[in-house]
Amino acid sequence: EVDIYDIRPVSSCNFRSMISHFGRFHHRLGYVTIYLNGNWRLLIIGMHLGYGFVRIPDKSIRRNKLSVDHISPLLTAEQAERNIRNILHRSQQQRSFAQIYASYLHRDTKIPIFAQSAKITMENIHLQRIESLRALMRAKDWDAVVITGSDPHSSEYPALRWKQVEWLTGFTGEAGDLVVTQDHAGLWTDSRYFIQAVNQLSGTGVELHKTRVPDQVLIPEWLCQQFSDQGIIALDGLCASASWVETIPGDIISIPNLLSMLWKDRPEIPQTPIFSIECGESRMSKLQWLREYLSNHGCSAMLVSSLDEIAWLLNMRASDIEFNPLIISYLLIAEDSAVWFVRKDGTTDESTEASLSILSSEGVSIESYDSASYLIPDMVEGSLMIDADTLNYELYHNLLSSGIELRKVSSPIQKRKAVKNDFEIDAMRRIHVKDGVAMEKFLYWIERSLSSGREIDEWDAAVKLGNFRSEIEEYRGDSF
Repeated sequence: EVDIYDIRPVSSCNFRSMISHFGRFHHRLGYVTIYLNGNWRLLIIGMHLGYGFVRIPDKSIRRNKLSVDHISPLLTAEQAERNIRNILHRSQQQRSFAQIYASYLHRDTKIPIFAQSAKITMENIHLQRIESLRALMRAKDWDAVVITGSDPHSSEYPALRWKQVEWLTGFTGEAGDLVVTQDHAGLWTDSRYFIQAVNQLSGTGVELHKTRVPDQVLIPEWLCQQFSDQGIIALDGLCASASWVETIPGDIISIPNLLSMLWKDRPEIPQTPIFSIECGESRMSKLQWLREYLSNHGCSAMLVSSLDEIAWLLNMRASDIEFNPLIISYLLIAEDSAVWFVRKDGTTDESTEASLSILSSEGVSIESYDSASYLIPDMVEGSLMIDADTLNYELYHNLLSSGIELRKVSSPIQKRKAVKNDFEIDAMRRIHVKDGVAMEKFLYWIERSLSSGREIDEWDAAVKLGNFRSEIEEYRGDSF
């Protein structure tokens, strides 16, 4: 419920002057935002843009004492209420910080359309989504749904398609897993995100469960406390590692892309241009090393699922995940073959075409990303090496069901790629010098700007530093 106060004009007060005095005038998404500080309050008031936000100190809010000369064009009561509802839905995060005061003023008479102390029930959009999930659970007879913050490759930074926890709850931290039952919703995250989680989860009905603290209760243990081993637990097996799912008690039901039943405008799997890099060791040399490793350990093939390992083996890069030079894909390495399952069908950019042509000429076959689960069983003879900490449960379960002998190991690629060759070491030294020059230019710009009285915020500084770094010839983009 949102209190709507009757705020009548009784003295002269210019709207824009009030903005410049109390905060920064900022256009965003067709409405005005003034950033919240400390115990400031939030006022929604009619404007040329339709409706906007003005955050002003408590002491400036008095019933019947605030005057505003800037009046919005005339709207009906129904239109005004709908606009306020739309803005509040778009601004759940801001609403979690303060009580909301709202008023719409008639352009001519300056009489509020909404009566004093009227109430509007504003349902949190994320609460609605969680309730929709619960309805689905009841229809399917699931006791709990587990949603992880990762992707099909156990990436720390997933692409937009797999930011499922964020879509359901509004929590934007990189580390967070969600459990929903009929009477509880909980987010598990570590101390880096405690304050952020409390703010972003406000009004969603989601409770914070702290991890990496004394006496922590992690998801498998919590589920066991709730259901013993009798619960029916649904999860998106594409976005949970095989090793982690094996710790979950109860009957596991894997539903690939589970949230797609509710998330109608869900982003597609990204496809960005692929490019080849020089790193002092050819991909053929790396593949030969891996094949020798497989032979020495009695395996006929290895399925590589971690994106950084695939990028290292193939000497290929892209930007399928923002700020990470990675390519959404799987890689199958056998004694005399290599198959790259990558979603680049229909791609026409020259860089990708050239890169795929190079791989084909060196004996690396290209298959569709979505075909991995049903093609791999027919491609493997003998035992298949996997890393269960990065291979997703859905693909792992499909391979297991096909009768393939799976050999679980910690991927040897991680340690191998940690040892840098002379070319890589020299390249790191050279690029650090160039990056140091960019940083010196940035620091000089900061000193000159501040000495001239200019105000610089974090965003301004980040953009400027990025501009200086982009002048480096080898620059490919900012890193996470």
